[in-house]
Amino acid sequence: MVNKYLFAAYAAVWIIFMIYAWSLARRQSRLMKEMEELNARRESREHVRD
Repeated sequence: MVNKYLFAAYAAVWIIFMIYAWSLARRQSRLMKEMEELNARRESREHVRD
């Protein structure tokens, strides 16, 4: 009986951890895309100034 609850608790923790890790990866991907866009804008502005 206790083993079932222990397994359920471990499974729940791992599922929550995996969802959290997936969420962090998505946020990091979005931030990297935004940084690339900002760098491209900055470079194009610098090119216009020259």
